Amino acid sequence: MTNKKMIKLCLSFVLIFLFTVTVNSQHHDFEGAHFGEEHSEDDGVEFGEHEDIDESLITELTDTSFISFVESHPIVLVEFYANWCMHCQHLRPIYAEASRLLADEKEIALAKIEATANTNVAQTFEIEGFPTLKLFKNGEFISDYTGQRTSSSIANYLKRQTIPSITTLSSKNEIKSSLQSTELSIIAILTPTTPTITPFLEKFANSIQESYSVAFIINSEIYNELGGNEGDIVLISKFGFNSDSGFSTEVFGKFENILKGDKEYIDQLRKWVEVRKFPVFGILSDETFSDYLSSELPLLLVLSQTEENNEYIDLVQSVAPEIRTQGVLSCYVGVGESEMLIRELGLNENEIPILIIDGKDETHYLFGKRELNKESIKTFVNEFIFGELIPSYRSEEIPLDNNGFVKIIVGNSFNQIVMNGEKDSFVLFYTKWCPHCQKFVPVLDQVANKLQGISQIVFGKFDVSDNDIPRRDIRVEQVPDVRMFTLQGTMEVYSGSGSVEDVVKFIHSHATVKFELPEFTEEDKIELADGIDNETPNFDDILGGMEEFAGEYGDL
Repeated sequence: MTNKKMIKLCLSFVLIFLFTVTVNSQHHDFEGAHFGEEHSEDDGVEFGEHEDIDESLITELTDTSFISFVESHPIVLVEFYANWCMHCQHLRPIYAEASRLLADEKEIALAKIEATANTNVAQTFEIEGFPTLKLFKNGEFISDYTGQRTSSSIANYLKRQTIPSITTLSSKNEIKSSLQSTELSIIAILTPTTPTITPFLEKFANSIQESYSVAFIINSEIYNELGGNEGDIVLISKFGFNSDSGFSTEVFGKFENILKGDKEYIDQLRKWVEVRKFPVFGILSDETFSDYLSSELPLLLVLSQTEENNEYIDLVQSVAPEIRTQGVLSCYVGVGESEMLIRELGLNENEIPILIIDGKDETHYLFGKRELNKESIKTFVNEFIFGELIPSYRSEEIPLDNNGFVKIIVGNSFNQIVMNGEKDSFVLFYTKWCPHCQKFVPVLDQVANKLQGISQIVFGKFDVSDNDIPRRDIRVEQVPDVRMFTLQGTMEVYSGSGSVEDVVKFIHSHATVKFELPEFTEEDKIELADGIDNETPNFDDILGGMEEFAGEYGDL
């Protein structure tokens, strides 16, 4: 997994609390989590009720059958899944319902492949999280599906793929009709004659078809009304429309560069339209959260504190058009969700509830106590863009009594305890509700006790559900995660049987200051049922831990 794909946003309001309860579980790749997923009654059953799912319309693929299947169907959506992944279990009834909604669409096929058993295909497409949904057209990979994970959203997305990705429009009425019927903004190419569709243009149009349609505007008489000239690429948007035209327009550049196959120019256009598929000033909700998140774009958030429109929202909204040109999205969060988010971030009443979330690594930056006006907000955004801001990290209080063999490490004590340059550190990263983490805690205690005479090693545990690691070079993407940080600057990840003996021998092999191995009892040799590795966890155990945690903390 790449570093940029880590635990998705250590922020906790209603949507993110649900993420915390469902994502951080043992051995689940965090990239598989899509928060804010809206599930209707038609989207299937809940966990543990999957026995009667009809998946007869979904083709199970293997390394051997994959290529021939995707090449023999015009449009294929493939789910890459793992049997142990609870998010895959959740998607099963939704995906099955989507297949039923598409039963009459002869051009469309739904398929799935168990990625951990079919590693050749998984490696070819660089699968890093589960479930991952990938779209293929005539055997060629087009793009990942990053939309809402509901049966209707998946079905509508695939139906749109049957519509030609490039069309021709000749009047304002046709433009309005297209905006209304497809619910997609238009990337318009102003050209009186329809040019030859190059492979570059066709691939670009296919890759953005989830959010945009591409159209040649052949009527030069309406170019002025669209704000462009012949040869321009113009975004005709469903957002920010005015009452006269019914839509808004914005010019990107010249079409001839696409005809030339200028890849750098096409990439610039792709980034430009990615920002503009969102409203200039939007609402972060359960319906929009996964879309904002999957964009990996920086997000300027303002948190509502009252039901009435407040000055924070007004000011951010006023600068939103300008900062969007810098590639930064803007939106606000409703009152109820904001209250939880404010508590989670530790904001006090004197701090202005405005922050930036970096969409690439999910760190967040607080506006702080600076003077509030348009210019200070724009300065805040510019400081983020130029890397001049210091990230904000969550942390529990540093415990006053922390003299046990295993230290309690929090965000604000991580560098002091783990990275102090004086000792090796052996750390368990965990969540309080993960049953596999809880099984390892007594092992850690026993190891620390057995090695208490080794002064050059410190043992600790770090709750990732309540604390952020204040270092960008350390990413915890699954729990339990057990690591040793050495004085030589190495970071070793423990993966083994989970027995006291195995852990001690691991520490012995990586310790800066060598020590003599202690004697081991038969009890020290007892292995954990699932060990500490990246293999198949017990789904029932994961679910049980989640339910126990939800029962205890359900009133948060």
